[in-house]
Amino acid sequence: VNESMKELFKQWLLENGLTITTVNGYISTINLTTKDALEDNLISKDIFEVNNTEELDKIIELLSTNDKFLKRKENSHNQNSAALNHYRNFLYTNKNEKKNIK
Repeated sequence: VNESMKELFKQWLLENGLTITTVNGYISTINLTTKDALEDNLISKDIFEVNNTEELDKIIELLSTNDKFLKRKENSHNQNSAALNHYRNFLYTNKNEKKNIK
């Protein structure tokens, strides 16, 4: 698994004012979502290996019709979709910052 992406995401969330509890919750939610989605053959790699919003959007779209994901979404008060939305924002911000560095 791409630990550096996970670490960067963690740092980004903390820099954006989220508490460590929320941040760790999001990380484990994405890990769990990955595990479920891999088991259901919805995806072929870890979500933390996705590094662009286009690819992530396809995954989010697939998940939005998946029973397991929807049930978890209900039980966790939308934490799984919130975590993925934050990851999407992170990828988007990251991509645009990289462009500005050049």
